[in-house]
Amino acid sequence: MPEPAPAVDPGWVLTDAVVLAAARLSGTHAAPAGLGDLIANADAVFHLIPSAADIEGALSRLLGAGLVSVGDLGIAVEPLGRELVARARGGRHGDPMTRVRNLLAMLQAFATDPVPLQLDREFYEAVTLEYRHSLWETYRAGRRKRL
Repeated sequence: MPEPAPAVDPGWVLTDAVVLAAARLSGTHAAPAGLGDLIANADAVFHLIPSAADIEGALSRLLGAGLVSVGDLGIAVEPLGRELVARARGGRHGDPMTRVRNLLAMLQAFATDPVPLQLDREFYEAVTLEYRHSLWETYRAGRRKRL
């Protein structure tokens, strides 16, 4: 039986720009972004909760390009990554998706040698479940006040 071909990295994708921007919003070098912060900001700003596979792929490419670092405390955006996020401009009305598409266009100019990275799937599921639960509780509290 022939061995399966190794997975081919798709190159930069929109989720990479979302993860970079959300990580920049979420933390600093002194206080790196945690997974929960990253997910909350991606959802709040871009209305996207990235899957574990999306985050793994994005961080793999961003690490390979030297735009982020990942450690025990979380994700820190490196100076060049911070500069890219700052240079990405939104549309006339500050549409965050226009800004993230512009960030993706800028990422296309960077070579990356993806660094293998794997999230703990149980941890990812626990974090996303807690985030969704907190959204539900906020929604319910708001509804009770209106009733």
